[in-house]
Amino acid sequence: KISDRHFVGYILAPALSNYYQRNRHKAWKFILKDCITKENSVSKEQPDFLNRAAFIVVLNRFKSNNKEVANAAFRILKEFVLSRKGIPHKSELIYQEVSSNAPNNKKWRLVSLSIKKFKVPTSPFVEQIVSDLARDGHTKSKYILRQWSKNPDYYKKTKFLGNDLIGHITSLLSNSFEDAIEMFENYINGDYFINNLDSFDVYKVAGLLNGIFKKDFTLGLNILNGLKCKENLIKNQQILLCFSLLGSDDKNTDECEWYKRIYEDFVDVFLEELGNDIIKIYGKIPHSNAREAFAQFAEKLARHKMLNKAIRIIKVFAEDPDPFLPGEDPEDKKGEYSHHKKIVEEAQGTSTINSVRGWCAWTLAHCVILEGRKYISELIDLSVTLSQDKDYYIRHMACFPLSRLVRFRLSHMPEKKSVLFFSDHKEIGLRMAKRVEKIALDLLHSTVDSSVNVRKTLARSVLSVVNN
Repeated sequence: KISDRHFVGYILAPALSNYYQRNRHKAWKFILKDCITKENSVSKEQPDFLNRAAFIVVLNRFKSNNKEVANAAFRILKEFVLSRKGIPHKSELIYQEVSSNAPNNKKWRLVSLSIKKFKVPTSPFVEQIVSDLARDGHTKSKYILRQWSKNPDYYKKTKFLGNDLIGHITSLLSNSFEDAIEMFENYINGDYFINNLDSFDVYKVAGLLNGIFKKDFTLGLNILNGLKCKENLIKNQQILLCFSLLGSDDKNTDECEWYKRIYEDFVDVFLEELGNDIIKIYGKIPHSNAREAFAQFAEKLARHKMLNKAIRIIKVFAEDPDPFLPGEDPEDKKGEYSHHKKIVEEAQGTSTINSVRGWCAWTLAHCVILEGRKYISELIDLSVTLSQDKDYYIRHMACFPLSRLVRFRLSHMPEKKSVLFFSDHKEIGLRMAKRVEKIALDLLHSTVDSSVNVRKTLARSVLSVVNN
């Protein structure tokens, strides 16, 4: 919120407004003669703060239905809004007031002055007025937003102002879908998004693409495939590609159907095109956090009981290089937080889930359920891989699926007490149970043989397995 000096805002401006309400004709003559001054005539005798004190009265006259009165006020306001001097700018005070307190036709008449002269918004209020008008279906405002989305100067200006084109696009999705999509595609294909937008903000853009998917799946898929086909994806493009796959945490039927469809029409196709080869996937998406989204997507599938699809993804990404051991990261991220290093050097564990293989282990635990009986052998194999990982953080995460396997290894089916949870064939089920016990004890032995810090850190996780 822009505010004037207290003397102007709390004394002069209210006094002039009060005077105008009491005697409009006489007050207006006084304001014209003694308050309103053109920019090139401002002096100590005719200070600019009197213009600022009077602008509310001028605005009220501009909103009049009397054309002669409104046009006379408009000529004064035009001088004010095109002026770029004064603290604060009169234009900012005016547009701030107009944005929340004027009819749409009056808003546009004033804001178009600034747009015509400066091309890009000179203040957050100009941008907000245009966005609000566009949301209300104003054709010219929608055109201006589309032009801004293609203008590099817009991004330089709004970066300073702190505004966000994504917010404007979101507000248009419900009533001007085609305009919103054109702006979105201009945005993600522009240099600002690709090379200059802070990666933290890209997740918001990915969320918007996910919302576009929910409104028009085919269109969202086309945007995603357009990204996928680019030969070299920059970091922001990788994040957008991968994190747009993640929806909400809702478990309703529509959400479940959406995950099934995006898996079949994009994820499955993408992995097949790269031969389910983690080396090729890494070459296409070298940014580790972007690949992490695939393991998180697998967790969504597992929670919706699409276990065969979730396990297929885990099989691919359980071999992912992330997390790297200290010194192995090709990007050589100095000072990057390594959970493995913290465990070895400081005996400091963590309760957070991160990294590609970390999410694979967490997702695996959600697959050890009744619906996952037919995949028990695969779940055991994957648990072996993760429990023997060189990274101690991943061994910690592997304890989640492994503890569930150990807990259920001798459980019986609810309605058939003679049938083991692991298999309809008792001998096969007992053999798998023995294998799970061996995995757990091997993890215990390898932990005991490790350093004191590793033992201290992993003790609770490993005992959560062995205690079962």
